[in-house]
Amino acid sequence: MIRSPLSLLLAPIVLIGCSLTPVQQLPIDTEVAATWQASDVEVNSMVQGADFMPQLAAFPELLNLVQQGLKSNPQLLESQARLDASLAVLKQQQAQAWPQLNAYLSGRRQDNGLTIADNLQLGIDLNWELDIWGKLDDSSRAALLDASQQLNLLRQQQLSLTAQIAKQWFNLIAAQRQFELIHQRRLNLQNNLIIIEESYQAGISKALDVFLARADVAGAQSAEAAKQDEILQASRALQISLGQYPSGALRGQGELSLNLDMIPAGIPSQVLQRRPDIQAAQDALSAANARISVAYKEKFPSLRLTSGVGTSSAELSDLLKADSLVWNVFANLTSPLFNAGLLEARLQQQQAQALAQAANLQQVILNAFTEVESALSKESALVEQLDKVSIAAANSLLAEELAFEQYQSGLVEYVTVLEAQRRSFDSQTNQISIRNQRLQNRIDLLLALGGDPNTLPVTEFTDQEVTQ
Repeated sequence: MIRSPLSLLLAPIVLIGCSLTPVQQLPIDTEVAATWQASDVEVNSMVQGADFMPQLAAFPELLNLVQQGLKSNPQLLESQARLDASLAVLKQQQAQAWPQLNAYLSGRRQDNGLTIADNLQLGIDLNWELDIWGKLDDSSRAALLDASQQLNLLRQQQLSLTAQIAKQWFNLIAAQRQFELIHQRRLNLQNNLIIIEESYQAGISKALDVFLARADVAGAQSAEAAKQDEILQASRALQISLGQYPSGALRGQGELSLNLDMIPAGIPSQVLQRRPDIQAAQDALSAANARISVAYKEKFPSLRLTSGVGTSSAELSDLLKADSLVWNVFANLTSPLFNAGLLEARLQQQQAQALAQAANLQQVILNAFTEVESALSKESALVEQLDKVSIAAANSLLAEELAFEQYQSGLVEYVTVLEAQRRSFDSQTNQISIRNQRLQNRIDLLLALGGDPNTLPVTEFTDQEVTQ
């Protein structure tokens, strides 16, 4: 029986293919708890889904700032460009699975001293590598996973930027409230100083009281200047996140409040499905596994078909004549024989990178659990702190008023007034600080839970584009 040249060419490929075995895929090996371990958190009362944008909708100014940051933040724009580049790489990789057509037109003139000969050539070449082992398909899959990873990283950065802007906005409001508090304290101390100086002139107060009151006013003026600088620094930090020039002129409007009735959390396994950074790490591991397969299949023969049709003539008008056309078809089989261990080293490199990505995925998962557990346990501590410091602030204000009234009546020394004022100011300062800390912790918890991807603005690149 006479066999065709193509069947003879494919025979060794079939025999070699019998030794092609699946490449081992690295699994995810991270233990997931059934419930959160924070002992002071009522898990049963938690609601599923950590919404960022709906909670921020209660603050129109903050919501506008978030939208502005998502459009203008330089780091976010960089991530969007990286996603664009990865999509372009994906298209390049997918294009390699298709035949490549190239047209050519060339001309040559040769002079041997006796005659001058012209030669014009026109033709079309076709090149097509047959993906007999699925190597090109694996490369396309790796590129697809790279694009998916960049999309998830962009989503994570959107969430992080939203949280960052919200935290900086509340920091700015807290700094403004602290400034208002010290400003009012300075005014009160100046009024006290006037009263004490008048009493001293009347021979009622002591010189020591005057000196202490003046020192208090100077200290309040110094603290007021420091708080003013804190406002500028908080404003500049927020402007940088918004992609604005850090002039320090931006100010926040609103109160240090947020919808804190319930902790939006789910069971730990749900975090794996919700956090984009974990999904990105999973994509990176899957892409690394796909590249192991590519490196393994590089050891096997590759088959490329080439075909061409063309013509040559000394006259341009004769190029397109049917009787001058010539066509050809070639099948090229190439197989690596000796490369000094190059292909094996590439395979080992991809395997090592996959191990690194597997370790990175486990670390990302553990970091996610740590962030949620820490925020949950911190929540109840801050609630209790805020409750107690609010009581202290209310009582300190009453003590301050009573102490100064008793001083004017000659019942207590001015040192008692100073101590009451210090306690009142410290408790009010702590109240603002702890309220801000609770807001910051709630935002950290929302971020740790992955937010709600459905509430994020639609990006320029959709899931459908990446999965095509």
